[in-house]
Amino acid sequence: HHPTIASARKGGGHVLRNERFHERGGDGDGAAGVNGLGARRAEATRGQQGARILIVDDEPSLTLTLKYLLQDRHEVTTACSGEEALTLLRSGVPYDAILCDLMMPGTNGIDVFTTLARERPGDERRIIFMTGGAFTPRCVSFLEANENPRLEKPFTLREVDAALQRLGPAEAKASH
Repeated sequence: HHPTIASARKGGGHVLRNERFHERGGDGDGAAGVNGLGARRAEATRGQQGARILIVDDEPSLTLTLKYLLQDRHEVTTACSGEEALTLLRSGVPYDAILCDLMMPGTNGIDVFTTLARERPGDERRIIFMTGGAFTPRCVSFLEANENPRLEKPFTLREVDAALQRLGPAEAKASH
């Protein structure tokens, strides 16, 4: 059984439903289950193998849920904004994959992509866009012209794994 990472509006915010937490006796809210792990933003958790992944989303419950689900197999760092992601990316730490929300306030996923393309050509190809379906005309044009993998919210862990596989380790590591 693969957990579904869902995003549903509730009182103006998001609630993530993760069946993995529910099965373990949690309340089903991804954020509540992850907070007990002492996870912090922009702090890497080293998995025993796998890729170095940066997760970028302005919804902390989504970034922490993804971190929790991936950290056993990958080294995971999270950022709560495009600005924070660019700071991490400019630090010189190479990432094999960047899971980035497309629509964020301030520096959005398109901005992260275009900045990486300009400052570190090739690194922008390692972005997997996460989208919630609310698109501006600029986003629609960008997605039509861009071949990067994307995940439509809600998505499953299996879909995340497939998107990571699609990037391919050789291509990601070659751009470091």
